[in-house]
Amino acid sequence: MKRFLLRILIFAIPVLVLLGSYFVTDPFKVLRSYADPSKDHVVTLNKDHIGTTTYLNLKDEVHYNAFLFGSSRTLAFRLKDWKAHLPADAVPFAFDANKESLFGILGKIRLIDASGGPLDHAIVVICPLHTFAPFRNSESALYIKDPRVSGESAYAFQKTMLAAYFSDLFFVKYLDHALTGRRKPYMDDVLTFSNRNQYDPVSLERLMAVEATIQADPERYYREHKDLFPARDTTRHDSYPAMIGPEHLTALREIKTIFNKQGTDYAIVISPLYDQKAIATRDLAILRGLFGTGHVFDHSGNNALTSDMHNYLENSHYRASVGRRIMDEIHR
Repeated sequence: MKRFLLRILIFAIPVLVLLGSYFVTDPFKVLRSYADPSKDHVVTLNKDHIGTTTYLNLKDEVHYNAFLFGSSRTLAFRLKDWKAHLPADAVPFAFDANKESLFGILGKIRLIDASGGPLDHAIVVICPLHTFAPFRNSESALYIKDPRVSGESAYAFQKTMLAAYFSDLFFVKYLDHALTGRRKPYMDDVLTFSNRNQYDPVSLERLMAVEATIQADPERYYREHKDLFPARDTTRHDSYPAMIGPEHLTALREIKTIFNKQGTDYAIVISPLYDQKAIATRDLAILRGLFGTGHVFDHSGNNALTSDMHNYLENSHYRASVGRRIMDEIHR
């Protein structure tokens, strides 16, 4: 019996040590609150959780009242550019998330309204494939919604994070770097050794160092990163299929109801994506019918913005100059 218990103990000790390493290091910043969670951090964080925590922790001190909703493509809409169009007392907050869905957008708008926060100004950035994905929570650690947004189990959220720690030997790569401070090639698939995943600790705006790199020498950037810009047939005029289903429509109506209740000055922007696909005519008509034609700004499809590769950081994200141009149009 003693030998059996000894074997169990020998097996259990390393397991407990590894479990302990997760709770001590908190690699995904989901166990405790941090003043600046992304600073000097090599792990891509779940921005849904970071944004929700930051909003709830600071809302009574900072008094946010202008919100940017959508996927990581919201990074083109720089908050200083937006503030130039807003009242002097406006305090913008980037409440975006990676591959944000309408499920997540509605959850955040509900949270703001239910917590008594003002929602005076809003820009909702729509990317059809993400925004109108099946209306449910995401499952992976990077995309799952904070339970305060989803209304779902906090246990399930934390279980997803813990599972990610042990998935694909993440913990080996993370602990190796944490203990040695060294970057090794085998870490590059899970760790990020740049500041491209950092945020302002108060506004949660994504930092955009690559923009300065492009501005310093545009031709060099596009020459050295040409592999990020696959060739396109710019004579084609393709569209996404109609994607707004009954659940999406119900969610959109609830968002409009909250905007009406709050007296929100809002804009719905359909992203000008590199693939040059237009939002489905039916979906655009639904958005215009619900929110009003004057509030919906469609830049999808084959147009002057999407035809110029110099308007993009790579084939997924467009540049701050594009966001600035759209915001100028919104507030014209």
